[in-house]
Amino acid sequence: MSVRFRVFASGRLAEQNQVNRFYPLFDPVPVGKSYVVNAMRFVNTQPTPVSFSIALGRGNSTFTIFPDMKDLTLGACQCAIEDRELTLGPGEVLQARAELPNLIDFVISGIERDA
Repeated sequence: MSVRFRVFASGRLAEQNQVNRFYPLFDPVPVGKSYVVNAMRFVNTQPTPVSFSIALGRGNSTFTIFPDMKDLTLGACQCAIEDRELTLGPGEVLQARAELPNLIDFVISGIERDA
């Protein structure tokens, strides 16, 4: 069984055409693999508060995974850190929704392993 550390996604939440709708943060987990997400960091880089949500996507469905990551509002220059482990199986992906474009920087990392 191979295991490797990975940054699954990094960047800014919500391009202009993705505001107020859930969209995938990275490609779905491929068949034969699983991802263990063990660190999610979100930073509001602006002087105004902004809200966002993180959810699990599977197929055409979206599920809330952490109630405290639903409609979370970050104040000016605040950071949200999620260290609870989350295992994603084939076809699953983390999704995000932000109320305003390009205000929240993020990094999602963990371990990729053979299923």
